[in-house]
Amino acid sequence: MNEATVTMPDGRLLGFAEYGDPSGVPIVGCHGVPGGRNLYFDEEVLLTHGARLIAVERAGFGLSDPAPGHSLLDAAGDVVSLADSLGLERFAVLGLSLGAPTAVACGYKDPDRVAVVGLACGVGPVFDQPRFDQVLPPEWQALLPVAREDPATALELLRAVAAPVAELCATDPGSQFETMLETASPADRAEMEAARQFIVANLLSTYLRGPDTFAEEVMASVGPWGFSPSDVVVPCCLWHGDQDDLAPIDVARFVSAELPDSRLTVYPGEGHFLSSTHHGSWIADLTRPW
Repeated sequence: MNEATVTMPDGRLLGFAEYGDPSGVPIVGCHGVPGGRNLYFDEEVLLTHGARLIAVERAGFGLSDPAPGHSLLDAAGDVVSLADSLGLERFAVLGLSLGAPTAVACGYKDPDRVAVVGLACGVGPVFDQPRFDQVLPPEWQALLPVAREDPATALELLRAVAAPVAELCATDPGSQFETMLETASPADRAEMEAARQFIVANLLSTYLRGPDTFAEEVMASVGPWGFSPSDVVVPCCLWHGDQDDLAPIDVARFVSAELPDSRLTVYPGEGHFLSSTHHGSWIADLTRPW
């Protein structure tokens, strides 16, 4: 893994890490939350498919400077600026969980260069779709009505929820991982355990600066997208577990139906942390346009 930063047009630093083949097909990876530049992908899988995975840290995570009040399209703009800095003429984008909205936004913002978008266990545009509230996790059911009426209050609520987690992660992120593991769906626990070191590292990346990064990112990704999935013309591949209790399959099916050019693969019995055995087929889909 090689780590670095680039300077955004407004002077902020944006952090990223690179994995796989340095001269391979560029895939920009958009992490979930908790998240950061530590993506759980086997190096051999990337090398086998000739892939160069560039794991970008969104504003406030890890090496990246904060950008208070940033929107989803702002996050996509950072990815485009990173691609400019790295001289990427054409690239794929992979969004994981809460990174999926940013990945879709990249396809919307730069369709001439984004060859394909991949969405694994992706969160959808639930802010604009109250009909899905009843299938969402209880915390989202409580947050979304507030966010729709009073975003500032919702942001403060998120900060309050994240504050004790940030305090714990500053000294003992492993304990927070154990809490996550205990409360996770049985369908997720084996994959979470396999990815333990990556999740712990990403807990540090997420809460490095306290609760603000978590709160700002949730509001940017779960709040209004600023565009419709139907406006995204690039090909999109979706991979989703039918037992996902964090990003329900009903929402994934809606997003797939809205995207003009999409293919949804459903994994029976799998939850939010999809099996790493699928990574090879994902990377194959993302490198196929080349």
